[in-house]
Amino acid sequence: MTTTYIDLNCDMGEGYGRWTLGADAEIMPFITSANIACGFHGGDPHVMRQTVDLALRHGVAIGSHPGLPDLIGFGRRRMDVTPQEVRDYMVYQTGALREVVTLAGGDLQHVKPHGILYNMMEADEELAEAAGAASLAMTEADIERWARAWRARASPTARTRSTAGSSRGSCRAR
Repeated sequence: MTTTYIDLNCDMGEGYGRWTLGADAEIMPFITSANIACGFHGGDPHVMRQTVDLALRHGVAIGSHPGLPDLIGFGRRRMDVTPQEVRDYMVYQTGALREVVTLAGGDLQHVKPHGILYNMMEADEELAEAAGAASLAMTEADIERWARAWRARASPTARTRSTAGSSRGSCRAR
């Protein structure tokens, strides 16, 4: 008998400031992964932190949901952007969310571009390659950072130091 798993995924944390969008708290218990807005089309530092906390409380996997810098248009308006700009937008927004997730004790699982950025990448291979390269570079950097932290934790001197100071940036067992 084969077991099939379905990932129930939802865009979350897309409000900002005093403006609320969606029913995140009501929906979160029923999903398995969330794409959390990173500030350009929706979301702000406070909403990002609240949404990350909510996801972790419900055991929901977290992904970044970067968009074009179009807060007023909710990331739905086409912009004339270069592949380098797309890469920069992806790295900037995902990096911000990654730090929020890390400080909350979680891990970032995936990246899912928002709105028109996603559609533009479907139509323009150079934009898609830039976004893919950004995601791959961030993943490789994470793997290197986790490997260094793991090696440091495995060394005899690291074990004696690990009880003091912050665990920020270290590899955490789940």
